[in-house]
Amino acid sequence: MRLALAALATLLLSCADDAGPHDVTVRVEVSDPDAARVSVRVWDERHELVRDDWRPADALPRALRLFPDDRDPTPVEQRWSRVEVELWTADGCPYARRVATYRYRGEPREEVLTVGATDAVGSRACLAAFVDPARGDDAGECLEGAPCATLERGLERVAEGGERRRVLLLAGGHEYPALDLPRSFGRRTLDDPSVLRAWPGLALPELPQIRARAGRGNALSLCCNFRLQSTGERVLLDFPEGVEIDGLDVEGGTRTGIELQGTQHVRVRNCYVHDAARFPDDEVSAEEPGLAGIRVHRSGDIVIEHNRIENNLDESGEFLVSGVFSGYRDAERVEDDAPVVLLDNRIVGNGAAGVSVIESDRDVILRGNTVCANRAEGVRVVTRFTAGPGDGGLTMDHNAVLGNALDGVLVMDWAGPIAVRRTTFSENGGASVRAESLPADARVEDSVVVTLTGQVTGDNDTLDAPLGAAECLLAPPSGVRGACADFPACAAD
Repeated sequence: MRLALAALATLLLSCADDAGPHDVTVRVEVSDPDAARVSVRVWDERHELVRDDWRPADALPRALRLFPDDRDPTPVEQRWSRVEVELWTADGCPYARRVATYRYRGEPREEVLTVGATDAVGSRACLAAFVDPARGDDAGECLEGAPCATLERGLERVAEGGERRRVLLLAGGHEYPALDLPRSFGRRTLDDPSVLRAWPGLALPELPQIRARAGRGNALSLCCNFRLQSTGERVLLDFPEGVEIDGLDVEGGTRTGIELQGTQHVRVRNCYVHDAARFPDDEVSAEEPGLAGIRVHRSGDIVIEHNRIENNLDESGEFLVSGVFSGYRDAERVEDDAPVVLLDNRIVGNGAAGVSVIESDRDVILRGNTVCANRAEGVRVVTRFTAGPGDGGLTMDHNAVLGNALDGVLVMDWAGPIAVRRTTFSENGGASVRAESLPADARVEDSVVVTLTGQVTGDNDTLDAPLGAAECLLAPPSGVRGACADFPACAAD
């Protein structure tokens, strides 16, 4: 698989000559003259990484040419590429990032992507340590040209930076031991976090586990393109200030693939989280809530964006495993009451609800997600068990909720506003939207149901504006494969 991606990647970065009928030529402009290196990552509409490149700023090609794969049967108008450009200092500190998504059209075109110091994601004052087990030497200073050999030495080296931001970079193509980050590693804010990441442009580093617990005033950025695979929990982090997880391939996990708890600010993006909780251990109860590919609990300001969350399920069927589980906010520990937000995720084939949210006082927003072929509801939203009906709001906009075993959306004990807009429901086993008690101001607007069995229902009355019928999807799911690929699609807006 990695070789196939590498072969495709060699075609992506080229000059703009001989552009095809749908090609997008992206001219990358670096406005900061002090940038020493530039990294470029590209994803296709299947949320698969097809390029990860790192080179000196003065060696950056003049254009990045993106084009759809002719072997892909998905209509071109429903496909896109996502590009991320990041700037680095000469010492290995990532400090600025810009991301853009480009949809394909019926004719070639050019775009400009400019990145500079105003796109800051961290300070330039850091101490970076490079780790490479194959050619490293722990007697050195862990430089790019003379890396250290072990994680232990790399952590010792970044600790020598005092109050500077800490950046630990691991070479790909190697298996590392489980990593327990010390409390001191993340002593930053989310605007200027410490960073644990793979070297760009190399094969994936493989770790069985990344775990860390820290006190207040700690933030961590975990990035990019690690592969975590084995038994036990994959990623378990407790960072009160904030956590950003970007670009991980997370396979397996006894209870979860990624678990975050008690964190003020959470960002999970560009990850492939799959096969978690497939074989829960003897300590896991079948009634235990929160088994999931991604579990975020007692946290605030949650954004889960542009991830593939697939096939997280228990083989025996005894345990309920959601794609995403978001537990209630712990007001004593987390002051921020910002909404729970899921954007542009592909949540497919999980063992319970695709998305399960327990809340009491915050808004829940789902936009641009494909939620398909999960073994319970597509989306399940309930009020915290110890509280009264929730007064937060549920907003769904431009999602595709397809082929789930039970209801498309189930809302329980929810007193706040409900708005479902421009969302497609098809072949779900129950109602398209079901609520035990629909609030008076609940609305389902501009949404469609492909099958005649789709409905909106509640204990009081059905909504004044019922779902319409359609022969195609209003919000076509980009890059969907397998059981979710057989639904007809309308042209995108």
